[in-house]
Amino acid sequence: MMDLFGIRRRREEKERQERERLEKIKKDQEKRIESRKSIIDPYIEKKQEEAERIGKEEYQKEKDECDMKNSVCPKCGGKDIINRFVRIQGEIDGHSHGYSFGGSYGSLEGKLDTLKVNECKACGNQWEVEKLDYILDDCIPQDFNPYHLGSKIGFLYRRVRGVLDKDEDEMNDLKPSKYLECYKDTPREALEYCLYCYGIGELYGEKDLLGTRLVDDKKSPNYNDNPYLFTLKDEVWDIVKIFIGRG
Repeated sequence: MMDLFGIRRRREEKERQERERLEKIKKDQEKRIESRKSIIDPYIEKKQEEAERIGKEEYQKEKDECDMKNSVCPKCGGKDIINRFVRIQGEIDGHSHGYSFGGSYGSLEGKLDTLKVNECKACGNQWEVEKLDYILDDCIPQDFNPYHLGSKIGFLYRRVRGVLDKDEDEMNDLKPSKYLECYKDTPREALEYCLYCYGIGELYGEKDLLGTRLVDDKKSPNYNDNPYLFTLKDEVWDIVKIFIGRG
């Protein structure tokens, strides 16, 4: 079929230009992703390794203190200790009914528990066994784990949201937070990544208010699914800097 008016040719040329445009965006994004990853990944990995080391040291310290309390008598200092289940704890409620010929029936309700105690062979002193109430993971700081509920990233996010929403309390308290000073020297790219992963981009569906993409083109690849492409607006970053004490 002849293309008398050049319609097909112009359409094909337009499609070719669009493919080239998207391909260029894709390559630009790949470069930006690699550039930001080279900053973000090593930093977060280093911080998580430090957190794990601190957590293990703290856990071991608590465990040693717990073991000490269970291995030395607080009364005489004796170290020949045994464990026993000796004490019954609980409450029992009940009632009974009698018959004229001496028979009876009734019911009991309640709970009885045995208590594990330490006993000193030297002086006979008994004390309750000290328990370690948490596991190793509880001791590991989660400041740079944006997927953890214990991360301070969520607190930072809520404070920034408060300022953006003109919350009076947050506006009056717009100053460095000691609780957030762990982020003072964090690269901007790493904080943006953590905030995005926590949910600043999608959780409340307000990424246009809180931040943008490095390449703002909805037709481009990775527009909606790559945290390495997320960046805060400069005015939002200025608020973040105040809270983390960067000045």
